Amino acid sequence: MRRRGTTLIEVLISIVVTALVAASVGSLLSMLGGALREQDQLASQMVRTAGGHARLSDHILRARAILACSATEFAVWVPCEDFILSNQFREAYDEINTCEIRWYSWVPNQKRLIMSRTANHQDMSVREHSVNWSALRSSLESGNQLETVTVFDGLDSVVIHAHHFNACSTRRISLDLVFDAAHGGQTLRVSEAVPFLQKHKDCP
Repeated sequence: MRRRGTTLIEVLISIVVTALVAASVGSLLSMLGGALREQDQLASQMVRTAGGHARLSDHILRARAILACSATEFAVWVPCEDFILSNQFREAYDEINTCEIRWYSWVPNQKRLIMSRTANHQDMSVREHSVNWSALRSSLESGNQLETVTVFDGLDSVVIHAHHFNACSTRRISLDLVFDAAHGGQTLRVSEAVPFLQKHKDCP
């Protein structure tokens, strides 16, 4: 009995079916690859966000006081002396040294929240409690005397809150962060409090 050969129509149908299957598999792989890339980007953003939150938390938890606060910037007084030695020199311990100041600033055109400090980590020059801390930061920046690090990036907006701010009594600082679509698009509120507020000697 002779075997019937494959017709041209059957060959064409096989080619079409194979092409459709290949296209479906290719589309599925492309979608899977895109989802994996998005997951990688989200995971990377979560790591960066956690790192920024950890830096901010560390400074607030070690801070003696929040020195200034506006909607786009705040400054904290973070000690640099050894606590045991400081008890022997209480007057020096109560002074605000330039190396102890940390500025957190929102830079809209760079979509970043940055932390600035004096580049000279041994700068013990004393600053009065009544200093305009934002103006001091600008002055040091214009003289290339600051170093900065990025705390959060990819931000569409940042709003800093310290309700009824008072440099002698305010302990809590809150930040509302809105990330752009490329960095997850989520909204994050970060809120930290100074655990042991130290009133400066000029405070009532």
